[in-house]
Amino acid sequence: MARTEPSPTAPPGSVLLRRYIDDAGTTIPAFATIAGIDRTQVQRLVEGSGAKRVSVMTATRIERASGGAVPVSAWATEEDIDTVEILHDGAIVPAEGTA
Repeated sequence: MARTEPSPTAPPGSVLLRRYIDDAGTTIPAFATIAGIDRTQVQRLVEGSGAKRVSVMTATRIERASGGAVPVSAWATEEDIDTVEILHDGAIVPAEGTA
């Protein structure tokens, strides 16, 4: 089976997730099981095709399963950055003036 690689337009989270999976010596199916995410979804996230809008829950599961190597903020879009603030403890709250 061919190795899944991030597309050139993939978000930083896709690149970091591929790197984490490689560095950990694991596989997409094994990581998906650990993270509690469907294997197909993880594969799409690594490719970048399923990474246009990643839910906070999915991003949090990835961050926890990767030991912080793939932070929630790696999946943020420009729109997210304008509407939320990620605190030092990892909490995500509405940005000032958007709530």
